[in-house]
Amino acid sequence: MPEMNSILDITRCLLEEASPELGGSDPVSGTVVPYGQYNLSGRSHLITAILKFDISNTFAQWEQAFYIHQPVARAAGLYELYHGHEPGNDKRVVVVVNCLSEEHMQKFIEANGKAIASSGHILESTVTEIYVN
Repeated sequence: MPEMNSILDITRCLLEEASPELGGSDPVSGTVVPYGQYNLSGRSHLITAILKFDISNTFAQWEQAFYIHQPVARAAGLYELYHGHEPGNDKRVVVVVNCLSEEHMQKFIEANGKAIASSGHILESTVTEIYVN
């Protein structure tokens, strides 16, 4: 297997040199990322976002809608790491995701705002924290 990894690494490097405008598949999401966004280890620079917001329904109702929408989020390159609610307050929710960039996440939210709001998520209550590694 190490030989196959070596061959794939060499092929990737050759493609980068031959076609820098093409980009490569992100190893986490499969999303095509311009090569300029890759670091030396071949991984794209992902961000971690912590979203805190209020919901208008019960946590169980919100969570059911959240799970239904996860395939759409994953296909768009947003990967949930954790979700939960404040102790003693199931109307205050936190979701932690990995994604390509804050802009990438915002475009997803804009494109899916109606579905997100229909889950009970009160969009205007959302506070977002961004972390990079």
